[in-house]
Amino acid sequence: MRTVAAAMAALILTFGAPVAAQSSFDQFIQSLWPEARELGVSRRTVESHLYHAYAKLDVSSRVELGVAAVYTPKDFQLNRILLQIGTEEVRLRNLSDGREVPAKQLEEILALLETLDKHATYIKRLGGDFADYVEKRSKDGTLPQFMIKVREGNDETVHYFLSTDEVDDFKSANNDLFGSDTEVVERKKEGPTRRAKVSDLHLESKAIADLLGKLNRKGLAVDHYAAQDKPLFELVEGEGERATVTPLFSIPEILAGVKTVGKKGIQMYRFKGLGEMDAKELFETTMNPAKRKLLRIDLTDAVEAEEMFVKLMGDEVEPRRQFIEDNALNVRNLDV
Repeated sequence: MRTVAAAMAALILTFGAPVAAQSSFDQFIQSLWPEARELGVSRRTVESHLYHAYAKLDVSSRVELGVAAVYTPKDFQLNRILLQIGTEEVRLRNLSDGREVPAKQLEEILALLETLDKHATYIKRLGGDFADYVEKRSKDGTLPQFMIKVREGNDETVHYFLSTDEVDDFKSANNDLFGSDTEVVERKKEGPTRRAKVSDLHLESKAIADLLGKLNRKGLAVDHYAAQDKPLFELVEGEGERATVTPLFSIPEILAGVKTVGKKGIQMYRFKGLGEMDAKELFETTMNPAKRKLLRIDLTDAVEAEEMFVKLMGDEVEPRRQFIEDNALNVRNLDV
């Protein structure tokens, strides 16, 4: 193995950090084969040990403001740019007292809302609704510690619980759903399949409660997190007669409203894949030797890999459908 490792290292040092599309991996292996043979390395060893280099989309957006262009690998970086531009153009007015929120305080509020939005997205990925989750808090402000999503056929219901005692009561009333494993359990009965998934939200609840407390101290009451019938705030853009006023009916609309203003006057390009880039964009984001990445692919469990392949690519539809239902909201890098 030491000889193999040395030989592979020599290959990588010889060829640098090549980046090739996954579809052309065979051609890449073929190009290495003459040198590998001289080093006494078999083709099978090359295929199984080599760092599998392929072009990975490391940028999702390009933002243009005037003659300047910025590539943003992650959505949160794009959001930071939009918020920075937006806060320079708007003022927030609290309609409860008619006062405008100071610029520095608005920046602090937006930072808190941006963090809170990440937790809201996590709750959504679990199948819940963040506004409902917040409303299920107790009288003393304690947020739910558990969430159980029940799927019966094509219908889903979500239940929130403040304590383990409440969860135990729910299990007793729905004992057909719960066995020794309460994480993901499926029970067959007459009619549609009933499945339950339990999510522990202890850590999330503490972080969310802390953020809501900070927002409350800045004048954004948690009671108003969900949309209300009457506007709670106004977003003022511009000065004097040319000023435009946008009514905001909920706390999340503050973050969305500032982002919308931040998008004005700039051009944004979203890249779903490498094929949407021109040569310059492709080099700057993916092919540049100073920035490109290599991912090593190791087959650690052939049996598990085969089972997953059969589940996702096999003839039986039901296992594939169940996998998609359980994991669809957990996708991080979706290329469509």
